[in-house]
Amino acid sequence: RMDAALPWSTKVGGVATESDLYLGAAALDGGVVGLALHDVALDAVVGQGAAPVGPAFRVTSVEGNAIRSLDGVDVGAALDPVLKDYDPAVGDLMVGISVPTRPAADGPAAADEAHPYVVRRLIGMHRESSALVVGAAPDLFAAEDVWIQLHAFGPQHARRELSEAAARLQGGAG
Repeated sequence: RMDAALPWSTKVGGVATESDLYLGAAALDGGVVGLALHDVALDAVVGQGAAPVGPAFRVTSVEGNAIRSLDGVDVGAALDPVLKDYDPAVGDLMVGISVPTRPAADGPAAADEAHPYVVRRLIGMHRESSALVVGAAPDLFAAEDVWIQLHAFGPQHARRELSEAAARLQGGAG
């Protein structure tokens, strides 16, 4: 619909938040935000709003969106050392899932170059059944050689990513 309504414009979008949107002083529980610019050069940047926490792990067993083992061991055994040192003040804990290609826009992935990630909600972990349930489509786990890494999601990470992206666009190191 946006292409039909605004054929002259470049459209860029993403999820800005999982909480309220604001229109003036009114808080809304859903909707879309848009901005149309005409005759303006635009560089899009992509940010996850998340910072890596702990090491990356290879997914070695998965059922749908429930990861059953990491690096050949139960998810609890793999993640407990990371979770033991995790400070919730750093941000909400989420799961980065490796993707086979880089994001369409220029810029680094959410983690190291070897494993670019898309960050998704961590629904829960059940140690007794060795299950880490992730709010992601099961097809993200269907590829060979899938990796995950825990990530802290928060506004401070989004600000850092935006600042680094702006520096790259201006020719700086970031």
